Amino acid sequence: MAESESGGEKTEEASGKRLEEAREKGQIAKSPEFATAAFLLGFLLVFSFTGPQLWRFLLDTMGTSLATAGDSEHMGAGLIPWMQVISFRTIVAMLGAVAAMAVVAVAVQAAQTGGLLTTKTLAPKFERLNPMSNAGRILGKQSIVELAKALLKMMIVGYAVYMTVSDAWPDLQALALNASPMALLEVVQKYGFALIKNAGMMFLVLAMADYGYQRWKTMEDLKMTKQEVKEEHKSQEGNPEVKGRRRAIARERIRRQMFAAVPKADVIIVNPVHIAIAIKYDPNVAPAPYVVALGERKIAQRIKELAFQHGVPVIENKPLARALIKVAKVGTVIPVEMYLAVAEVLAFVMRQRERYGAKWRGTVAA
Repeated sequence: MAESESGGEKTEEASGKRLEEAREKGQIAKSPEFATAAFLLGFLLVFSFTGPQLWRFLLDTMGTSLATAGDSEHMGAGLIPWMQVISFRTIVAMLGAVAAMAVVAVAVQAAQTGGLLTTKTLAPKFERLNPMSNAGRILGKQSIVELAKALLKMMIVGYAVYMTVSDAWPDLQALALNASPMALLEVVQKYGFALIKNAGMMFLVLAMADYGYQRWKTMEDLKMTKQEVKEEHKSQEGNPEVKGRRRAIARERIRRQMFAAVPKADVIIVNPVHIAIAIKYDPNVAPAPYVVALGERKIAQRIKELAFQHGVPVIENKPLARALIKVAKVGTVIPVEMYLAVAEVLAFVMRQRERYGAKWRGTVAA
């Protein structure tokens, strides 16, 4: 079983983070045989559609060139411009077919890599200059696999040639009776395409098998030891002390925001000692009363102190306070089932303020 540099056995599947890092480095499963198969089959596909027109154009160009080769304007200084025109027309005619094959090759590579573009695979690796590590690679399992693939490629090409030549033998013998150039070209075209098709299909099968092996090998190489999994989890979760400090800072920030909102509240509903909930109703902000601060014990005491300092009414309502502290959250509207109870408290506050003015501070003494 594979072992890490620290000596631990790699028994755990690669994590998402490890897979993403490997992808960024270009360490992904891919088979170069797909490119070979794509080139051969792409060539066959492209020239099956464009071949007749391209072939006719090239024959016409060649025929016209040969027919006018003896003209006086093509002699001496006029030879070079004439050759340039012929060459340019030939290149332009073949450019579309070549571009289509290039698109096929790029599409196949993009499908394998998922559109990954990275230069990290081009970075020099000086450890490869180490004779000992090179010897290990030469004598390792990967070199045996590559040797087997090379031999299999030779067998594929040889078998494709054998199959094609076997089928072509009767037509080759028939050329002895009809040895015209066009007949020879037709035979070459027919069996040339057959050779490319046979080789392409065989390379495609080889590429699929090789891709499966490369995917398996990549996942095996990326496996992690139990210690690596623990360290990665710890690094993602963070140091417990640091996390605790962050939580404490976050709680303190929330408390400051709550205390700053208490003076703007419409009413503070209390237990009266252990619970305090600051409620505000502003139709421009929310369609129902919402909680701006809440807390128990010391936080509740601080909310009441701020309320008394800024003249916010403090109302004792034990059942409502206990119900709100269980389900209410700062910054959200009160639960629907408590609309009526809170509305009665707000209505009571408004009546008392109309009767006694701002000097009325609620039902709980400071």
